Amino acid sequence: MLFEVSTLLVCVFYLYHALQMPVGTMSDTGPGFFPVLLGVLGVTISATLLVAAISRRRSISGEKPKLLPSFDFGGNRDLILYVGTLVVFVLAFEALGGIIAIFLVAVTLARICGMKSWVGISVLGVLTTTALYVVFDTAFKISMPSGVLRMIW
Repeated sequence: MLFEVSTLLVCVFYLYHALQMPVGTMSDTGPGFFPVLLGVLGVTISATLLVAAISRRRSISGEKPKLLPSFDFGGNRDLILYVGTLVVFVLAFEALGGIIAIFLVAVTLARICGMKSWVGISVLGVLTTTALYVVFDTAFKISMPSGVLRMIW
């Protein structure tokens, strides 16, 4: 449950800072429009995950869960893997390229979050990569770095 609380806090922090930028209007969006949209989405999803985790823990143990458990490596393995994955993603984004890096981070995070089926994980990775490519390259006209794919194409 520490993972859900930490994710919610990061999303709230992100949304707070995104709201410091001018958002604009729907017809004339400002530089803060997309970050605010992502922040609201992140807060909503992470809050939903937190409520689900609290409900799941309550139904399994029959007792009130602690919102912030004590910090020990064993209990925070997923959180450490999650943050480590994101750090590696940021560091390797330019070298690997956007398409490969996004696919790898989606697959890794899906596995960390408990998905077992490699077919489902692969489909999720392809869909996530495709959606982000379409949004950034087509809708926003922002090209992703080609990284190692530059050698192939």
